[in-house]
Amino acid sequence: GGCCGGGGGGECPGPGDCCVANGSAGCDDASCCVAVCACDSFCCDTDWDAACAGAGLGGNGCGAEVLCDCGGGGGPSNDECADAVLVGEGTIQFETIGATTDGPALPASCDEGFGLSFQADIWFLYTPSCDGAATVSLCDSLYDTRLAVYTDAGCPGALLACNDDACGTDGFESELTVDVSVGISYLIRIGGFNGMGLGTMTIGCESACSGVGGCCWANGLPSCDDSTCCTQVCAIDPSCCETSWSGVCVAWAEALCGSVCECGAFGDFDGDGDRDVNDYVELFGCVTAPGVPSSGSGCSCGDSDGDGDVDLLDVGAFMALADGGG
Repeated sequence: GGCCGGGGGGECPGPGDCCVANGSAGCDDASCCVAVCACDSFCCDTDWDAACAGAGLGGNGCGAEVLCDCGGGGGPSNDECADAVLVGEGTIQFETIGATTDGPALPASCDEGFGLSFQADIWFLYTPSCDGAATVSLCDSLYDTRLAVYTDAGCPGALLACNDDACGTDGFESELTVDVSVGISYLIRIGGFNGMGLGTMTIGCESACSGVGGCCWANGLPSCDDSTCCTQVCAIDPSCCETSWSGVCVAWAEALCGSVCECGAFGDFDGDGDRDVNDYVELFGCVTAPGVPSSGSGCSCGDSDGDGDVDLLDVGAFMALADGGG
């Protein structure tokens, strides 16, 4: 199709079907032909192509699928917030062709310099598989999109995040990241800045508990390497995942995480009452350079001097106490 606008120099009706790319100028339903060509003169002047039969050039609403009766069924099934489609992480194809707009007006904080237009919206209900940060991307979509995420308390609930232009080949597609929790659902609203179209939504979730430092000492990094323990601690003190796993976090880990931070005696990794070759194998797997935190939560059993690492000094202390088993 051509640019939207103009009166259309061709005559209506034309010879071909209005609801398909018919290879000729115009189409056989006079009223449909007039409506589409008044919006996009290319369809009558040159060729009734896929854009003329569909949602218009770039999904701008100038096509027959939007303006005429092409059996579209009244728009997408998730046109209304109450009919949001359930989704998880992954890739989801969508279209907003024929959708109406039922979402609330955006606040001024969502204005990125081009206004707050949010047209032809559809809805998804997302339940994350992780506690952490979910990224919702429309970067591979085929039109100028708009995106928002809300709580699932009402239809919709409170606005959590919004985006207009972030990515795509023209920079007009949307992407955002929002903090999420397992077991809580979130409403995703997709629409266009000034029209309708086809798109791809990709959702990913990165756990806040994906750290590499041990849970049982102040590892100097956000989170720790035991995801269950980390989740328990960060639910009480989010700074342990957001900023640094401090001594306060260690105290919570010792109180909440059961055997993760239990060590009956220095060097007795398997808790069988001796320091033998099995314990040495575990100890050797924890060895790092001095001052570099050992990554395994169980490595606290090999930290003889409590400095947060298992280095050669700790190995020497173990060898002095090793008893061969039994």
